[in-house]
Amino acid sequence: MFVKLTNGAPGREDDPLHVNIDHITAVYEDKTDGGTLVTRVYSAYSTTTWTVQESLGEVIKTISAYKKSCSCS
Repeated sequence: MFVKLTNGAPGREDDPLHVNIDHITAVYEDKTDGGTLVTRVYSAYSTTTWTVQESLGEVIKTISAYKKSCSCS
């Protein structure tokens, strides 16, 4: 199952980002070199980290809503 987030990487802002929620292993806040707080989504499956525009709370809420709506086992 995929969750739709908004890319926050420089040059890719506002692009849709679809991430398989079964591959997300961490969601955390980080500070850029300029001191801006950003949300990162990490996948150990692909060793990839995405910077997203949503806040940490919004990402957790979105993932939780998708998991609750899933009828899979």
